[in-house]
Amino acid sequence: MKNENKKSASDFKRVLLVSNRLPVKIEKYNNEYKTTHSTGGLATGLASYHKNKQTLWTGWAGLPSDSVTSSLQKKIRKDLFENYNCRALFLSEKQIKFFYSGFCNKTLWPLFHYFTEYTIYDEGFWSSYVQVNKLFCDAVLEHCSKDDLIWVHDYHLMLLPQMLRKKRPDSRIGFFLHIPFPSYEVFRLLPWKEDILQGLLGADLVGFHTYDYMAHFISSVRRILDYDHQFGKIRAGNHNVQVDAFPMGIDFEKYSNAEINDQWLKKRGPKVNVNKNNKLILSVDRLDYTKGILERLTAFDRFLEKYPQFRGKVSMICIAAPSRTSVEKYQELKKKIDELVGYINGRYSTISWIPICYLYHSLPFEQLNSLYNISDIALITPIRDGMNLIAKEYMATTKNHNGVLILSEMAGACSELAEALIVNPNKPDMVADAIKAALEMPEEEQKLRNEAMRVRLEQHNVHQWVQDFIHRLQKVSSKEYRVPVKEMNIAKENSILSALNSAGSKLLFMDIEYIFGSFRSHSKPLKPDVEIIDMLYNLSTIPDLDIVLISDYDYETLDEWFENFPLHLMAEHGLWVKEKNGEWHLMDKIDNYWKGQIRHLIKLYVSRTPHSFMEENTYSLTFNFQKCEEALKQLRVRELKESLIELSANYNLQVEETEDCLEVKLAGANKGRSAQYWTCEKDWDFIMAVGDNHSDEDLFESLGEDAVTIKVGSESSTAKYRISDYIGLRKFMKRIIQESSKNKRRMSNYS
Repeated sequence: MKNENKKSASDFKRVLLVSNRLPVKIEKYNNEYKTTHSTGGLATGLASYHKNKQTLWTGWAGLPSDSVTSSLQKKIRKDLFENYNCRALFLSEKQIKFFYSGFCNKTLWPLFHYFTEYTIYDEGFWSSYVQVNKLFCDAVLEHCSKDDLIWVHDYHLMLLPQMLRKKRPDSRIGFFLHIPFPSYEVFRLLPWKEDILQGLLGADLVGFHTYDYMAHFISSVRRILDYDHQFGKIRAGNHNVQVDAFPMGIDFEKYSNAEINDQWLKKRGPKVNVNKNNKLILSVDRLDYTKGILERLTAFDRFLEKYPQFRGKVSMICIAAPSRTSVEKYQELKKKIDELVGYINGRYSTISWIPICYLYHSLPFEQLNSLYNISDIALITPIRDGMNLIAKEYMATTKNHNGVLILSEMAGACSELAEALIVNPNKPDMVADAIKAALEMPEEEQKLRNEAMRVRLEQHNVHQWVQDFIHRLQKVSSKEYRVPVKEMNIAKENSILSALNSAGSKLLFMDIEYIFGSFRSHSKPLKPDVEIIDMLYNLSTIPDLDIVLISDYDYETLDEWFENFPLHLMAEHGLWVKEKNGEWHLMDKIDNYWKGQIRHLIKLYVSRTPHSFMEENTYSLTFNFQKCEEALKQLRVRELKESLIELSANYNLQVEETEDCLEVKLAGANKGRSAQYWTCEKDWDFIMAVGDNHSDEDLFESLGEDAVTIKVGSESSTAKYRISDYIGLRKFMKRIIQESSKNKRRMSNYS
C-alpha cells in the first residue's frame, strides 16, 4: 500500500523568483531611502503571484554598493526581506557599468533584437557578466531548500541555471526569456555562444514567448552543441531539458475594469487635443531603438502628407519613457526623435492644432489607462519585440469604447492578436495606409475584431501564464525526467549478477555495433573476432536466458555470422526480426517513396567529402564519415544535417547523428519499438539491455524502470548504469558466464 503522506516529486514549498531587478524600486535620499513599486512588464506581471503565494524574489536593489553604506545596505535588505519577501543584491559601480550597461545592454540586447551593428563584443563585459551571475547564484542558494522551485528570468541571468545545477544537482529550475531569441545565423556571432547555451540548459524548463523563439533556440543548440531533441525535449548531460512557448499575458481585469481619470484628462485635454472632433492615435514605449519610434513618426509624417484631408482632425500622443539614458545609442536616438517631432509639428501645425503631443516621461497607471480609453488607435510598431504588453493592455480597455490596434508583425504579441491591423514597421506607406483604414473602419467591425482579441486575452491572462509555467516546471522536474546514470562498480555488478542468477526467465538485449570493439573498414563491416564468438556461445548456454542481438547491419550479414547460434536476431535497427531457428520477417511494410531525393543529397555530400560513403538499408540512408578529416567532417555534417532536417520535415522521418554517421530513417523504425516484439511475448523475471549507440536510447526508454540498462561509453544516456568502454563490458560479460557456471555447479551439488 502506498504511503499517502509521502511527498510527490511535484510538491514544492516556495517559488524562488530571480530577476535582474526587484518588483520594488529603491531611491536613496542622503542616508535614507524610500521604496516604490516597479512598473516594468516583468514586475507588473508577477506582482500578484508574488504577493499572494509563498515566494522569495531575488534581484538587484538598483543602487550601486559604492554609494550605500554597509549599515544602510543591511537596513534595506532587512526591510525588503520582511515586508516584501525580497532578497536584495548590491552591485558595484563597475559591475553596473560592465554587466548591466555593458554585456546586457550593449551586447545581448542589440544582438538578440537583430541590431548586430550596435553589438559590442568585449571580454571585460563578459567577465563581469559571469561574475554577477555567480553573485546571484550564491544569493539564491543562501535561502534555497530542496523543496523550492527556482524560476530565473531574462537575458541578464542566462548563466545562472547551469551554475545552480552544478551546486544543487537535484534543484528544480525554470528559466524564461522575455526578449526574442535570435536565429542561429545571428546568435552564432556571439563569441560566448556555447557558454550561454550551456547556462540555459542547466534548467529543467526553458520558456519563450513564441514558438519561433523556441525553434531558434533549439536550432542553435543542435547546430552549436550538437544536442538532439524530440518534441522540444533536449538531452543535455545527465538530465533532460524541456523547451516550450508560454506567451505572457496581462492582468486583464485590472485594465478592463479600471476607471477613467476625468480630472487628469480635463487638465491635460488642451495639450493632447482631446475633443470629439479630433481623433487620437496613441504611441507608448520605452525610448529604445528596438521599439521603432523613429519609423513610426516617419510613417505618421507620410500619413499626413499622403492624406491631407486628415490634417487638423488627427493627433498623435507619443509617450517615450526614458531608458538607459547613460548609453550613447539611446542619447543619439532621443536627439533624433526630438528633431523629427519638431520637424513634423513645424511642418503641419496650425494655431488650433498640433499633430504630435510628445511626452518624454512615463505615466502612472491611472493616467495611462485613461489615455487607452480615449484613444481611437493604438499604434504599436516595434522593429523587434519579445512580446509587447502595451498592445494587450490597450485591447483590454476596449470594453467600453471602440478602438483599432495597429500592430507590428515583428512583435511577439502578433501571433495572439491576429485581428489587429498587422503592418511592417519598415514600410511607411503600409503603416500610413493602415492608419487611414483604422480611422475609416466601421464601428461594428471594430467591435467584432476587438471582442475576439479580448476573449483570448481574458482567458490567457498573466495569472494563467504563471500557473502554466509553474505547473509545467513541476512536471518536467519530477523524477521521470531525470537521467541518473551511475558508473558500474563491483558492488553493482554483484547485485545485477545476483538478480540474474536468481531469476527464472531472463532476456538480454545486446547491440553489437562497436560494443565489442568491432568497426567498419569502409562500407563493409568486420566479422566479430574469436573472443566475441566464444563469449556469445557461452552466454547462450546460460539456462533460461534468451539473447537478442540487435544491429543496424543487414540481415544477410547477421545470418553469415550467427547462422548456427541459438540467438534471436534483429537487423537494421529491428526492422527485420528472426527468432532462433526461425526465418527472417519484416516488422512493418515499408514505403520507400522518400528515398530518391534524400539519396541524391547524400551522394552529393559523399562526392564533396573524401573518405565518406553512403549506406542504404531497407528503412534508412546513412552518411558515414568515420574516417574523414575532423575539420571537414564537422563542416559537412553540420551542413548536411540541416539540409536533411529541412528536406524531411514533411515526411515521417527522423535524422540522427552518432559519432561516425548521420542517418535518415523512418520515424517508427527504432530498436525500442522492435524490442516490444519480445517483451510483450511473456512476463520476464529479468530484463537487461546493453548498448553504446545513440539509437539504443529508444531501447533503454522502452524497457521501463525495472530493466537493467547499461550504456557503454561516456555520452549522455537514459540508461541506469555506465561502463566506460568495450573492454570493461567484455570483463562484465565474462563475469556473467563465470557466475552462471558457479551457480549451475552449486545447483548440481545441491541436487
